[in-house]
Amino acid sequence: MIIFYINNMQKEIYVWGAGHYGVLTALDLENNGIQTKGFIDKNATQIKTRLGLPVFEPNEVIYDKSQNVKIVIAIQNEKAIKEVIEILLVAGLKKNIDFEISPLIVPPLDYFSSIEEEIDYYRNMLKKRNDIYLHDEETAKHLANTWNGSVNKPKNLRFIENAIPVVLCANEKYAPYLAAMLQSLLDHSSSQRKYHFIILERNFSVKIKDYLVKQVLKFSHCEIDFIDIASIFDDIPIASLNYVSLDGYSRLFIPYWLDKYSKVIYLDSDMIAKADIAELYDLDISDFCMGIVSCQITNWHLKHRHYSFFTSAAFIFLENWSRYINSGVLVFDTQKFEEEISYQDLFKFAIYYSNRYKKRYNDQDVLALLIKDNYFPLPVEWNYSWIAPGGGYREAKLDTKIIHFICEQKPWTNDPVIEELPIVIEYRSYAMNVPLYRECQELIQL
Repeated sequence: MIIFYINNMQKEIYVWGAGHYGVLTALDLENNGIQTKGFIDKNATQIKTRLGLPVFEPNEVIYDKSQNVKIVIAIQNEKAIKEVIEILLVAGLKKNIDFEISPLIVPPLDYFSSIEEEIDYYRNMLKKRNDIYLHDEETAKHLANTWNGSVNKPKNLRFIENAIPVVLCANEKYAPYLAAMLQSLLDHSSSQRKYHFIILERNFSVKIKDYLVKQVLKFSHCEIDFIDIASIFDDIPIASLNYVSLDGYSRLFIPYWLDKYSKVIYLDSDMIAKADIAELYDLDISDFCMGIVSCQITNWHLKHRHYSFFTSAAFIFLENWSRYINSGVLVFDTQKFEEEISYQDLFKFAIYYSNRYKKRYNDQDVLALLIKDNYFPLPVEWNYSWIAPGGGYREAKLDTKIIHFICEQKPWTNDPVIEELPIVIEYRSYAMNVPLYRECQELIQL
């Protein structure tokens, strides 16, 4: 739930609308330490109170010159919103000064004079929220500027001539699902090409590595290596959130560690490939330092003007919200990337950003803010979300190249909501043929 922020704390705050969205808006205000004086509703005489607060007739508030009021409109019907705005303007109240629309409500199309004005309004609202900040500006900058700037490059990194380098990342808990994704890449690989799979791993046991090596060795045109990232962030003060591992930041090292390769692919492990990854590798991104798929869900919410979705601090700084990315599939041009962004600058910014903001999508935000529009837009079929942008689950399309199981719910988790979905049944049936995945599931069933 978005927490609402009122620009002028000296005003008396009223919520217009004592219904569902009015209550949610008042609760968000309260959670943010802002006291609502009451509700305004044309049915005030019937409702009387809401959340223990009085409900007033409109004229009791808007023509009371003894008060300096701020009214938050929280009704959903577009026609009713326009009527309320007209009433407030006639009463001499000014838009965005004396009244504004709750971020839980989609404003009428003509409320803003342009899309740019609309986005700037919500960008400023996001900036003023209390809950997006972790540390103050001075602390975050100090941590970034006092970092010594050194990172130890892993030793004995192999370079395989003419191979397609594909990087995946997982800790021991996620290894079975990485194995399923790896198998799908192997099954769709071409014997006429060479593939070098590089696993960024944390705490993999010898047994897990043996499983994965045996899995790859069945394909003579494929090879596998491991890079231990367990201690890589010991001297880089990136702030960790309780529910998110730092491991994702390791993909930011790819263009610097694997710079002997001109191009490198990174893939998340909560995926299944439906096509040869060589097709992705062969796409010409030569004018850009990266190829990335823009975020489908972000674009859907932007199209439908659902601005309460935009809670990450990244949207304070991004000019073009439609170009926000999903970092599950990345194609690096290593030389161009290193020329444009040094690893010192990249990780200094990552240190600053992670310590300044707590409402964030970690390394995905870091990439989005540093790359901005300077990336090749990969076709959506290479990072196809199983979550429908408007909510719920969806099946893969015929042209889907990679299915991405984004969100906390995964096809391997036990949940009656997804048990009968064809996409889940297909995933489990396929993954159970992968030894490491099968052993993990058998242990769960015990």
